[in-house]
Order: sequence, then C-alpha cells, then structure tokens
Amino acid sequence: MPYAITLCLDDDDAAPVRAMLDLLAARGIADDVLRLGYRPHVTLGLYADEADEAALRSRLAALAGPAVALSMPALGCFPGTPAVLYVAPCPGPALLALHAACASPHPHYRRGAWMPHITLSEAVADAGAALAVLGAAWRPFAARCSRLELVRFRPVEMLADISLA
Repeated sequence: MPYAITLCLDDDDAAPVRAMLDLLAARGIADDVLRLGYRPHVTLGLYADEADEAALRSRLAALAGPAVALSMPALGCFPGTPAVLYVAPCPGPALLALHAACASPHPHYRRGAWMPHITLSEAVADAGAALAVLGAAWRPFAARCSRLELVRFRPVEMLADISLA
C-alpha cells in the first residue's frame, strides 16, 4: 500500500466538500470518495509501498508550522475515463511551501507538475453532467487546515499526524 502526506481541512470548514460529496452520491454520479471514508484533504505527496516509513514520519514532523488558510475558488476535472472531479484551492505560498517540503517522487506530485486539489471523485463517467450538477450549487469558500497526516491506503490507515498551530 502506498503512503501519502495529506493536509486536512478542519471539520467545520469541510462542510461544503461534504455537501458536494453527498450531492454526487444522491444524484447517482459518484460515491467513491464517500466510501473511502477519509476526511477532505489536499494530498501533498505520494510515496511508493517500499518507502521508508520512519523517514516519512520524520518528514511529517519537520512540516510543523502554522495552520494553512485555503481559498477554494473553483471546481476542476482531470480528464480521462473515468474522469477525476475536484475542488481547486488557490496554490498560495503556504501551500506551495508545504508541498515543496514533502519532496514527493511521484510524477504527478513533483514540483512543477502538481495541481493542488481536493478529490470529489476518481470515478466520474460523465464529467460534464457532474460539473453541471455541482456548478448549479457552487459557491467559492475558504477553509482552514490545521492537521497534517501520514497515511497508507487503500483502505486508508492513519499512521501519524501533527497539529499545525
């Protein structure tokens, strides 16, 4: 199972994401993220199954710092079959600094290739229909992120966490 370092939205601020997940499920569009059962988050780095867990725990501890405020101005889609639907946070300096410190070797998470996102579904058959449903109710929002986690997945297993001040 691969590892990930995630920046988690505070529970109260994650309500808009949860509402979108519920709407996608209620409309029969996608429920894969709900079934995953993990809190709304931005993945900062992915690491292979054989990565050194102790080194990743140390990397996580080194990320301790202030909480991160995120602005969510848009929805987005990574095209493909199936498509990946997401909320797009602005890549501000604090978020970019955390990402850079994670030094992920995964090609999609390297500096210059990474697109910060909060996944709403990885299994959207009709991205246009999904975006139309969400777009009708969309409102930009802000969220505070005061927790980082080291997880293994699937299923998600939380291995370590730190609070951001």
